[in-house]
This record gives sequence, structure tokens and C-alpha cells, in this order.
Amino acid sequence: MRLSAREQSDCHDDRAMTTLTTPAILRSSRQYETRCSTHRMSLAAHTVAVIGGTGRLGHRIVHGLRAEGARVIAISRGKAGAATPDLVIDGYDQAGLTPTLQGMTAVINAGPIEITDILAAATPAAAPLIAVGSLRHLLPAGHADRDRVVHAEHAVSSVRGVMLHPAVLYGDGDDPMTRWLSRWPVVPAPSRQVQPIHLDDAAACFIAALARWPLGVAAIDLVGPAPISQWQAYRRLAPGRLLLPIPDLIVKQLGRWSAEAARQSFDQTGDAARMHAVLGVTPRPFQP
Repeated sequence: MRLSAREQSDCHDDRAMTTLTTPAILRSSRQYETRCSTHRMSLAAHTVAVIGGTGRLGHRIVHGLRAEGARVIAISRGKAGAATPDLVIDGYDQAGLTPTLQGMTAVINAGPIEITDILAAATPAAAPLIAVGSLRHLLPAGHADRDRVVHAEHAVSSVRGVMLHPAVLYGDGDDPMTRWLSRWPVVPAPSRQVQPIHLDDAAACFIAALARWPLGVAAIDLVGPAPISQWQAYRRLAPGRLLLPIPDLIVKQLGRWSAEAARQSFDQTGDAARMHAVLGVTPRPFQP
């Protein structure tokens, strides 16, 4: 389905629809999201810069875009594993990024969230900016990690881009929970809820965001199909292994000194139905 010029403008400009909460407005918002997301365009005409294009998520995005016919420039500070960047540029170097991004029809940031401001300034005006965020935007107001993510989201929104906030990314054995278990046979805050999403599903969301552009929303949480407790998640990662639970209160105290513990002291869940409605991606169940 092709959208008219007026509809495409509406999809970009009507931000209020995502913040009002009366039942009538929520129903209207769902219809609005569906109208703006049911079309899917060919990516063959696109030239896309992927910042962090050699990382865990980035190289999957690069591979998926190329499979759909897009010309892709993978940008990174250097080689990561078997992935080699097309251009070696430091994402913090705005003077180096700005001329590089000219001529791009889209920019995707799969790198550090801290470079979002720089990318918002360097991305060509007509090019969509699709940037990775974090479910840490769900942390309590005033928390430094939350404030950092919210600031980045505002920067992306200011240039009519979209920020995709993934939950715990798994699928390559290098996720935070697996790394935790490699050091300690304990489950932090076992009652907390998580909603891990497979790296391939998260990459598919970034590709769908470009193929269905404009989306009509400023941000979307990328999550698995349903929340599970951290205890269930860790048990699935280490079946048959003896694990000890660490109560939530202790983990919160540890979070004062350990960012890794702090991340696991809050629920990390979102709305998979909204992700599917806007992006058309149905995530797989968490089966590591």
C-alpha cells in the first residue's frame, strides 16, 4: 500500500498520538500505526550507512539490508571478529562523519547510544535516522542511565527519526546473562521480569523500520513475545546447573557499585504486540 504525500507527512508530524492515553485515543493510535506501517517498500534504491556495522547487532543489520538489495556502508572504529567495516571512522568524530553521511538515503546507528547527538546533527535532512536505544528508558526518572537514553531519544525525534529500544539481546553466546553466568553461579533478582529478543529478530526490526518508513512513532521497544522471570531465563541458559538466587534487595544494593547488577535490578519488558503492529516482526520465544 502506498501512502499519499499528506499521509506520509502525517506519519512524520503527529507525535501527540503516541502520548495520549484515553481509550478512544488509544484505539485511534492503533489504527494510525497500522495505516503508517502496512506498506513495505523495496530497499534496492537505498544507500544506507550503518554505524557500528561490525558489532553484534550491526553486522546482522548490514547482512539483512544487503540481502534486500540495499547498498550498505558498514562504518566502525575497526574490525570486530570476522566482520570488517567498509569505512573506519570513529563515531564520536562529527567532522569525519558529516561528509561521509552526505548522499546516504538512510542512517542506522547500531553503535554506542552516546553518539546519537552527533548522528542527529550529521544525518542528511531527507534521510531517515534509525537508532538503537535501550530498555533502560524504563528506569525511574532521575536515574543517569534512563536520562541518557531519553536524551538520545529526543535527539532522534528532533530530526524525525525513530529509536528502537531492544531488551536483552541474545543468540550469539555473548549476551549479558551468559557473561554473568560465566563468572557467578547465581541469579540476580530472580523475580524480576525480562523479555529477551534474539539478535536476528532485532536486526529484522531495523530493516523493517526502513522498509516501512515512515512509521508514525518516535520510539518502539524491541522485546520477545512474552515476559518471563529472570529465574526462568537463567535456568534456560544453564539447564541442570546449580544456581543460587540473590534477592532483589541485595541486587539493588550491589547496583550502587556494579552497572551490570543495576541493569538486572529492574523489569526489562515491553509491548511485543505494538512492535508487530508497526514493524510486522513476530519475535521467537526465548529458547537459547
